Amino acid sequence: MACVVSDVSEERCDEVDSLVFDIFANLGASEEQLDFPVLYASAKEGWASSTFTKNPPADAKNMSQLLDAINMFPHQQLALMNLSQCWLVSMMEKDDYVGRILTGRITSGVVRINDRVHGLRDSDSGVVKVEDGKVCDPTSFIVKLRKNKGMVSFDVDCAGAGDIITVAGLKSPSIGHTVANVEVPSQKELTHFATHDKNHGYEQ
Repeated sequence: MACVVSDVSEERCDEVDSLVFDIFANLGASEEQLDFPVLYASAKEGWASSTFTKNPPADAKNMSQLLDAINMFPHQQLALMNLSQCWLVSMMEKDDYVGRILTGRITSGVVRINDRVHGLRDSDSGVVKVEDGKVCDPTSFIVKLRKNKGMVSFDVDCAGAGDIITVAGLKSPSIGHTVANVEVPSQKELTHFATHDKNHGYEQ
């Protein structure tokens, strides 16, 4: 994650940096997420710089420093991929052939065809399961998986953290519910996932 500041005077740079920090802190960002690089850029002129400037040298008028900042943190995505599957349902529709179709962005882990999953929702008494995920229950399996990129959607066998997916095979989960692996070992971890989604809403 990088913070890009555009069209701000030098006097306001520190103020804007602090405001962005406060927003992330209020959203519950981790210490690693709060340690974000700050770049100053002009989209109109097509350049980004790690130091404040209104007119960078000719050989620095490009987006290389922004790309370098993004490439500094590939391990964060890999770390999320190694966690248990978790994603929030943000859209729902009905199909006459495959039944309920759910769309959401994967918060962590990898989603695969034939995965057994729980549907979860947060309540006053804690996390409540809305899909048992038992082997004998065929509705708890992901039977169809599609990945969405822009306006294009296509069939895949698996998708990872950060991907926006559409799945079929689950009867009970609805908009605002969390979907997670049945192998998630503890109620505490389930609570963390459900609360995280409720507070931050991965509904892109």
